[in-house]
Order: sequence, then C-alpha cells, then structure tokens
Amino acid sequence: MKRRFAILFFLLFSLALDAHRIPDLVEAEVKARLDSMACLVDVDARGEDVVISYLNRYLVANRDRSERILGRTLVYFPEIEALLAGQNVPDALKYMAVVESALYPEALSHVGAAGIWQFMKETARSYGLEVNSTVDERYDLTKATLAAIQYMRDKHERFGSWALALAAYNSGGGRVSRAIKRGRSKNFWRIRRYLPRETRNYVPAFIAATYLITYYREHGLQPEEPPLDLQLTAEIKVHQTLSFGRIARLTGLDLETIAFLNPAYRRGYIPSSRRGYPLTLPRRVILAVADYLALQAREEMENTDLLSAGQMGPGSVWNSPGTKDYLEVMHVFGEQDELSQVAKAYGCSPWHLLFWSGLKEAKEVQAGTKLTVYLPAYQLRYNPLLSKPMKRLKTLSPFKFVPKKPHFKAPRAAISPLFQKGRYYCYELPADMSLLHVAHFYGGVTLEQLVAFNQVQPNQVLPKGTIIKVKLKSD
Repeated sequence: MKRRFAILFFLLFSLALDAHRIPDLVEAEVKARLDSMACLVDVDARGEDVVISYLNRYLVANRDRSERILGRTLVYFPEIEALLAGQNVPDALKYMAVVESALYPEALSHVGAAGIWQFMKETARSYGLEVNSTVDERYDLTKATLAAIQYMRDKHERFGSWALALAAYNSGGGRVSRAIKRGRSKNFWRIRRYLPRETRNYVPAFIAATYLITYYREHGLQPEEPPLDLQLTAEIKVHQTLSFGRIARLTGLDLETIAFLNPAYRRGYIPSSRRGYPLTLPRRVILAVADYLALQAREEMENTDLLSAGQMGPGSVWNSPGTKDYLEVMHVFGEQDELSQVAKAYGCSPWHLLFWSGLKEAKEVQAGTKLTVYLPAYQLRYNPLLSKPMKRLKTLSPFKFVPKKPHFKAPRAAISPLFQKGRYYCYELPADMSLLHVAHFYGGVTLEQLVAFNQVQPNQVLPKGTIIKVKLKSD
C-alpha cells in the first residue's frame, strides 16, 4: 500500500513538474534561437540546462511576473539604452537590470542591496552615489545606471571579458580572480564550478533575460503596459525644498505616482541643494512645476506634506488609466525618415515607437509603415493669477492622417522672424510644412505645445503662408 502510494505521489509530482516545463518540441526551437541570439560579444547564448531552467520560470511557471517585467521595459529601458550608448558600452548590458531587480525600482534584497541595479551602500558610495536617510541615489535610475556602467567597465578592463565582468558584478572581483586561478582559464563556463553558487547562475540568468525580452512574442506573453504617465516623462532640477504633497497640489498627480517616478527621495520630499536634485514627472504636467519654481515660491512646508517612504508604494500606479490625458496619433514613416529622429520629434524613444506599433525590430519600419504615437493632450501650467490651467484640446479622438510628403529635411530659411498676434507669438510658414517640422527646427517649443496652440494634427502638411502660433506671450 505504501509502495503504491509512493508511486502515485511520484507520478503526480512528475506531472506537476511537466506542467511548468517548456515542451520538448518547443525547447528545441528555444535552443535554436539561443544559438543565433545576439548577446554580449563573449557571452555564449548556449542552451545549457541551467539556462533552460531559468527560461522555464520566465516562459511557463511565472508568466504573470514576466509580463510585468516586459511592461516595465517601457519605463526604464529607453533611459538605460541612452546612457549605455552615451558611455560606449554594449547595449545588451541593460538585461542585467532584469536579473538584478526584475526592473522593480523599490527592490531591496535581504542583504541590503537596493534599486534597479542592486548596489550595496559601500559600493554605491565608492562610485559617487549619495546614500543617506533622505536621499538614496541607488534608487535614482540615471545615477545608478551610470555607476553600474562604470563598475562594469572597470571589471571588463580588469578581466578582458564581459562574461567575467557579469560574474564580478554579482560576487566581486576577488572571487572571480580566485576562480580564474583555480580553473586556469578566463572562460566563464570552464571556471563556473569554482564560483559561488549564485554567481555560477548569473550569466545563465542573464542569457535567459535576454531571450525573454527578445522572443516573448513567440511564447504568447503580453506585456503589462504601464500608464502613459510613467512612459512619457521629463526631468527638471530642483534647488529648493519641495514636498511631494506640494507637487501633487500643483499637478493633480497622486502621491503614489510621484513617489514611483522619484524613488530616490525616501521621506516624501526633495531637500534643498545648490547643485540641485532631479525631479521626474509626466511631461504633460512638468511645466506647471517649472512655472512654480521659476516664480521662486518659498512657502514653508507643512507637516502634512511629509510622508514616510512606507506610505508610498507603486501598487495603484500601474493600474491608473490616464489615457484621457493623451492623444493617439499616427505617423506614416517617410522615405527620408529615421526612426531616432521621429522618436526625438515626438518626445519618446524608438523603443516606445516599436512597442506602441506592435513591431519587434527597427528593421521592420519601412517607408509607408504606420507608427502609433502618443502625445500629451495638454500642457498643464501654473500661474497664481489664473484660476484654471491651460485648456485641454477639445479634439481627443485619434488622428488618422497620411501626409503628402513626410520628411524631416526643411531649409534653415524656413524659420522666419516671429510677430505678435493676439496672445501668441506667430510666424508664417514659407513652405509646405507640418508641426513636426516646426518642432524639429524651431528651438524653444515642443510638439505638444504646437499641437495645443494650433489644434492641428502633428504630421499634417500645412500649405505655405499658414500662420502658426508658436508660444504664448506670457512665456
């Protein structure tokens, strides 16, 4: 009887395991993709058992968690990619953030490693990050990413291998050096058994994270897309003490959204500083805070403005809709367009354009491709003499417009002198142009402002002689 029960238990346990495994036929396809997948130069994307084990978690056992990770790439990858490119290091290093924290900004390990890049306090300070009870820059995306880049660059120079630099990021350079000495090799897979258990699996986990982001569509995963307020953001410097409560009153944002976008401030306010601290907010409301700061309002903060970090979490942020605050427009890609230029003109990143348009790679974007773009429907402004902010656009329906000649190149002479007309500064178009061209070649104005002032589709070609409102006189 006991033997029969043991056999039954074993069969049920085996079935449970199989339910959380990639089927053999699919696993063969996965290994084929791994062999051809672009990874770091010296990181072999091989289908080792440990790699398949991690992929089982991503693709089968924890699909909900994987879809949350995929959604967070829209919040964090554009900035990380830009910083990696600016520092001339491999773009694939961005997948480290998936391994370290699953792209969760408030991540804190049991040993005290914090932020998306999971820095310990001592390491963070040694790389120039400020860590105290009020400001913890391990949670600051830009500064922590730059510190991680410098750490990886240092370890790559030391070991001459990105695979070993990855291992060193996890366990430190000393352990990697000892493993190299014992294994008499600088090949990660040859010295892997001499590394600590967690470090042995770091490179396989990195390969699995790379596979997840690259091939999630092939496995039917649907990213849990964050609100546009978390995707389309801007940053300003704050020099005076400013509470999250004050920001909430200026912008109408909830405290959870403000805290989610600014996790480095641990006590619900930005402290005063001569060098200034960065404040990240949705682009549609950032000008309201900029207006307020420009007026040098020095009001004393009330105690009610100060909230502990424990009271502010990202729980409700991910589920807030926010779409009524944005316009969905369509850009028809032209023969002379470049994806990076189009993204810059719309104030987003190529990563956003591809995701919003359901495209996998930049090479899929050809002349005539229709790209979905989201723009703030209005720009909130702050003026103590006005009782209401700038009006929203009346037309919130999606624009579906195909321009006659979509292109970016316009003559420099196209920017004619400004003249006043009513409450606006205006100029006359000297040629057939769109607001997209105007925003691209005219400094000091954003595409969102032009759309709000003129209520015209961003890529609609306007005839020569059209009077364009550029900005308010009060600006």
